[in-house]
Amino acid sequence: HFKNFMGHGPTWKGIGYLLLRFPAGIATFTVAVTLVSVSLGMLFAPVYMWTSDDVTWASTTFDPFWWSFLLVPMGAALVFVSLHIMNALATICAQWAGWSIGGHVLDELPAPTIDREAAERLHR
Repeated sequence: HFKNFMGHGPTWKGIGYLLLRFPAGIATFTVAVTLVSVSLGMLFAPVYMWTSDDVTWASTTFDPFWWSFLLVPMGAALVFVSLHIMNALATICAQWAGWSIGGHVLDELPAPTIDREAAERLHR
């Protein structure tokens, strides 16, 4: 049985998928954490800058608190961009898994059936 299992093509395809999934998982995790932390950092920049000291740049000194409010709209926009990027990554990973494992799991599930009597009892 073991010899048949190890000589089966999908076995090696699954092993290859799992070996490549580890670095891909690290990469997608890194992208997700970076996107979320940068966008939240920009959103809450005024909270952090409220406690900071004045900044001297060249011969000019200014309070970064008021300038930090410019980051808030950029952070809000980045939240939505980040969500779209993470959805795209999830779609790519799902398609890759479907190709690697051989088919879509959801396509192989039986279609749901409706119990008409139970549905009528719920609507009464």
